[in-house]
Amino acid sequence: MRSLHANIFVKISALICLVLMFGGCSNNDHEESFEFVLKYGVMYKNELNTNENTFTKDLVMDGVVTTDLTLTGEQKNDIRKLMELMDIESYRGMNEGKVMLPSSGFQFDIQWKGKQLLIDWIGGFGDDSKAVQMQELTQLIIEMVESNEAYKHLPPIQGGYE
Repeated sequence: MRSLHANIFVKISALICLVLMFGGCSNNDHEESFEFVLKYGVMYKNELNTNENTFTKDLVMDGVVTTDLTLTGEQKNDIRKLMELMDIESYRGMNEGKVMLPSSGFQFDIQWKGKQLLIDWIGGFGDDSKAVQMQELTQLIIEMVESNEAYKHLPPIQGGYE
């Protein structure tokens, strides 16, 4: 009888360990929430918000328009990988690019590895490696947005900035 109870105890213990191992543990780097808001353009009127799955387009003379726009998991994963490769945390705070008129740039508000990361890139991109990497990241995201069907249904820009 004693060995039967011991055998049952061992089996239950093994089952509990398996449940904890597969259900209770996670790879925090990849399962933590990765969301961001990217604002860009003149007066930062264009905005991709992955928290709310929306995109706001600057129509210049016609104001702004907002639509539902969701990036796929694969697209967000590609963005995250590029951010990791470029050490996105090293961009924290204000980054001065080339002077542009009218004033333009990029603002990121990122949920990154369990914390908030704020990045401002003011102006255009230069030739240094940091600028080239930021340009690659922003181009990747903008291409993803502009290839999305929801974006393609938005009205065209009217006018321009001086």
